[in-house]
Amino acid sequence: MPTMQAVFGYGSLMNRSTLAYDLTLRAASIRGWVRQWRNPFEMNGVRLCFLTVHPRQNFLLRGALLSDGPQELDRIITEREHSDVIVSTPCLIDGIGTINANLYVAPQANLFWASANAPIHLSYLDCVLQGCQQLYGPEGINEFITTTEGWYLPLIDDRERPMYTRSVRLTKKDVKLIDSCLRHHDLLE
Repeated sequence: MPTMQAVFGYGSLMNRSTLAYDLTLRAASIRGWVRQWRNPFEMNGVRLCFLTVHPRQNFLLRGALLSDGPQELDRIITEREHSDVIVSTPCLIDGIGTINANLYVAPQANLFWASANAPIHLSYLDCVLQGCQQLYGPEGINEFITTTEGWYLPLIDDRERPMYTRSVRLTKKDVKLIDSCLRHHDLLE
């Protein structure tokens, strides 16, 4: 496998606390992709729906650029993104310019929307939304919700017993902010 120089993260890779390695993580965006709940996967004996991206002309997707640690990036891909397809894409970094980054996309054979058999789990969503908040502030959470496709089912609340292996600790303030945003968009009762 070739050594990675930069990776664009649009899900849990946006959350620094899920990274076991010393990498530079900064706010960035890519053009021509939209985030979707369309990547079912089995974890701990339970099927969860994860995020992927899909081509969408002129769409601007905000996320994170991970760089400055080629060996660490290789390990992340081996551990976390091993079943995805690699796409190289220009990545826009505020105040810096454009850099080519690897983007990891679910393979065509795995593109199924969230369903009762592979629902969205709150432990995964919490991780992603905490990362959005860290990168973009509270407005990043709302932007994530409004620019992500596939919110078809109620969320499975597994905060007390997380099914997602890289679940994160939320402060009471985090929970209040995330739940408020989810309720505002009718995604949480």
